[in-house]
Amino acid sequence: MKRVSLPLLLGLVIATLLPAQSGGRGRQRQPLVTVTIQSNVKGADVTVDGSSVGNTDLNLQLPTGSHTFRVTADGYRDWQQTIDIRSDRTITANLEQITNDLTVTANVPAQVFIDGRDSGRTRFRRSLPPGTYSITLRAEGYLDFTTTVTLDRARSIEAELRPANAGVRLEIPQSMLDRTNPGAASMVTVFVDGRPQVQNRFDLPPGRHTILVRTGGMAAEITQEFEAGRTYVIVPNFSTSIRTE
Repeated sequence: MKRVSLPLLLGLVIATLLPAQSGGRGRQRQPLVTVTIQSNVKGADVTVDGSSVGNTDLNLQLPTGSHTFRVTADGYRDWQQTIDIRSDRTITANLEQITNDLTVTANVPAQVFIDGRDSGRTRFRRSLPPGTYSITLRAEGYLDFTTTVTLDRARSIEAELRPANAGVRLEIPQSMLDRTNPGAASMVTVFVDGRPQVQNRFDLPPGRHTILVRTGGMAAEITQEFEAGRTYVIVPNFSTSIRTE
């Protein structure tokens, strides 16, 4: 039997072990870590490296390394980050809400109500999520103005509020006044439903009213249906006719 020297024998053993050890290391799996994904919007969709993995909040087991996280929700801008994960960690996605500007102006200072809630005064401007809203403007002495607006982009509303009452103005033709009497105009009196009016301009609540104009010993009367927001001008007409007997 041929003898093998000790140095040669050791060399053969090392040569045999090295490939086996090298192959074992190549087959080792990357360690897993726990990643918790949260967001300010509960139930937001989560994808990792392009694959859907569930909804926030959730815990994942991921291999160490670089991963791309994407969190999405209706009405919010997408959130995405690529993060190098080396140990257990928590990721919080703060989603930014998508909003559009609403501007409201009116011909008079008015209170603004959005879906029935008092939201401010004109001139009004606020950023709101996309959607359809009921807008009401309210001012003392004026009829409410109501409209709807769909905020799919920035929108502006210019409201024209109408007076809640009817406006009435009395005009006496100069031809009817006694030009020889300087106080002739002051002799004209106006009654509404039997109540005297101090001025020739006044407001009336909507509805049916009787207007009586007196000057000296003559009178003219009219009954009229008055509508809110409209202005009525009353011009008495005392006509003269001649007949033979």
